[in-house]
Amino acid sequence: MQFSEFKENDLSAIGLIENEVHAYPWTQGNFLDSIKSNH
Repeated sequence: MQFSEFKENDLSAIGLIENEVHAYPWTQGNFLDSIKSNH
């Protein structure tokens, strides 16, 4: 298994997973804000 930081171009795939597994998923905007804040 290999882990890496996700990038802005990963957001659509991450959004699909997020929507499937969480009752109150983060939006792509939430993830983008996190990326821009280096979290």
